[in-house]
Amino acid sequence: MLATKVDPRSIGLVALGTLFAISLLLLYGAQGKIESAEGRADAAETEMWQHRHQEKTARMHERELKEGKAAQWHAENLKERQAKARKKLEQIIQQEADESRRKNLESLLHDDLRDETVSQSNPQ
Repeated sequence: MLATKVDPRSIGLVALGTLFAISLLLLYGAQGKIESAEGRADAAETEMWQHRHQEKTARMHERELKEGKAAQWHAENLKERQAKARKKLEQIIQQEADESRRKNLESLLHDDLRDETVSQSNPQ
């Protein structure tokens, strides 16, 4: 067996160097895990913002759809009211025409009666 005398300071330096190397490895490993966790956190945050944007867009489209349906209802309601107003106007015009015809007929009848009365009072 080969027996060599080892200086106790060198054992301490080797142990200290080994601890330093292990510390560096642990530090780099922890740094990698931290960076990995930060990357996952960034990805999760990006996904969250995308989800919020999609929700906002969906609400906007839903609101536009509701507004579109409301506008369509108002347009249909307006058409119905216009049709009712047109029908009422046609009735009024018809009543006015009937009244005008009645007055014309009364006038003609009155004229005929007057002419007949005059012709009876003045026989020729």
